[in-house]
Amino acid sequence: MYMKSRRILILTLWSCLVVFFVGTYLFNAPLVKSLITSLISKPPIWAYAILFLLGCVRGFTLIPSTILIIVGLLFIPPVPLYFIILTGIVVSSLSVYYFFEYLHIDSFVKEKYKPLVTKGSAYLSKYELPVIVVWSMAPFLPTDVICYLAGTARVNVGKFVLGVLVGEGIICAVYIFGASVLFHAIVGA
Repeated sequence: MYMKSRRILILTLWSCLVVFFVGTYLFNAPLVKSLITSLISKPPIWAYAILFLLGCVRGFTLIPSTILIIVGLLFIPPVPLYFIILTGIVVSSLSVYYFFEYLHIDSFVKEKYKPLVTKGSAYLSKYELPVIVVWSMAPFLPTDVICYLAGTARVNVGKFVLGVLVGEGIICAVYIFGASVLFHAIVGA
């Protein structure tokens, strides 16, 4: 009974946080834009910290990290952005690995991504590390699903983190450094 009420409390707090941030953005966009503008004018450590925190909680919202990369590209240099994004992805992936089932978000994932969950589980049981690397690297597959599957399959956490780091490291490098090169080629800077 204690575990169930604790789980409900955590899920309620998480839901309230998501609703608060989405609601704030939807119903007070000018305020959010002015806050972002004022933060951009502050020392870059604030931008780094905010992007890192968003990256850490991103997994619970099932929002792709690509959105954070695009936002980060606007005001953070490529090298620090790469490390901030990758660190946030690891923290977020570990959160999904450990807590999705606990918070019962797994039922949503099982229903929304049923074919991926079925096929992913089958492949993951045979080829743990290669599946995690390839899945994490594929831009069309949600990394949070493989994190959840790895957590339920009790894949060794070190192997899991290595797979996410390699896969996400490659795709994030392509996005961040590729976009930076493309931007400099376009503007001629």
